[in-house]
Amino acid sequence: MLMELIPNLVVILERGVPRAMSKKPYEMNFPEFAEAIRPGWTGWLTNPLKRSLDSAEWLASVWRTTDVRITYGINWRNSILKSELPPEAREYEFDDLLLHPTTTKLGLDPTSGEDNRKAAELLAIRNAWIASIQNHYGQSNAVAACFALSLSAAAEYVLLTSDWIQHPWIQWRIRQHIKDQNLKQLEQASKPAIPAEMSSDLKWPSVTVIHAWATEHSAQNLSMHEEEKKDIRYWLKEFKSEEGLWTSEFDVYAYDAECDINIARLKIAALQKIIAKQESLILECNRIIKKNKRLEAAVVPSKNIGRPEKTTERQEVALRFTSQWVQSLMDALDIKNCAQLEASIDGSNQRNWRRWLNSQAVPTRKNLSELLTAEIRQGRYKGKPLHNVPTTPEHNDLLALISMT
Repeated sequence: MLMELIPNLVVILERGVPRAMSKKPYEMNFPEFAEAIRPGWTGWLTNPLKRSLDSAEWLASVWRTTDVRITYGINWRNSILKSELPPEAREYEFDDLLLHPTTTKLGLDPTSGEDNRKAAELLAIRNAWIASIQNHYGQSNAVAACFALSLSAAAEYVLLTSDWIQHPWIQWRIRQHIKDQNLKQLEQASKPAIPAEMSSDLKWPSVTVIHAWATEHSAQNLSMHEEEKKDIRYWLKEFKSEEGLWTSEFDVYAYDAECDINIARLKIAALQKIIAKQESLILECNRIIKKNKRLEAAVVPSKNIGRPEKTTERQEVALRFTSQWVQSLMDALDIKNCAQLEASIDGSNQRNWRRWLNSQAVPTRKNLSELLTAEIRQGRYKGKPLHNVPTTPEHNDLLALISMT
């Protein structure tokens, strides 16, 4: 039904849609808007944490592939039409990880930068048209907005806010993109193959590093950037990069490695300052701790400093939860009595199990720690250590409680 409400759409797509510059975005049908808006795009490496040079996250980070992500930015070349859009629709940014599911749904390859760029472009056009409709009519849902639109535009709105990938214009652009990519591959295949560069290092490329690519743009960075522009070597690198005059793939590796070294030096200097401050703090805290211990010893000489005072309440609580732990262990192992526990758990003792179950005693922390490593001889957990068996309370919680009694 939705397709029937968009008359002659395929014919419009094949002939090209005239750019009605006098129209507002919300007065255009979707193909008309999509052809007129003329998207441009940028792509850049970014850090998802948006770290600054003095942040703890940046200083503590370990470089890995997930530190660097690609962001696709979509802007509009038609400045007149762009000015008519609501502010949130004038430019878009898409993180590649969030974009990959959309790229896949479009039938494209999420590992391809070109395919991800096309997905970002189509998604941005769709979002901008919907945003212009919603902004003008003040509606946030498809049903309400449709009442103010023409029949064909309402059908497009419903389709684009539900299964937008099935819109004929979107499908047409996908087919065009795939056709263009196939042509590029054929042209590339017809060119003579360039011999692959090889390294004399037998471990290559396992010896290569993962590059961090600093992307922060703080005021300090901008100031440093302006200083670098005064050096002729800055412009040599800039022009060399722009003109693609790298003589070898290894030149790129060497340049990236130099960038990594500069980042590492910044981190080392900042971390050394933090280490010096923390060492000073530790010394001061140790001085205060020793002083307070002397004062406490003078005030309460009989107290065993550093260990909790034993009370009846602590002992009763430990007995209760030890009994609960033994009963939970028996339920998990499907065991009916303490004799079976002794037979099932290597190195255990029936007498101990009985006393713990009847709230007559509590195991020492050392004994319980050793028992948790004991092997189970039979049942569903056969061959596994005792600490693998789920209990209530958990083993670590019971160990912590016993250490306090």
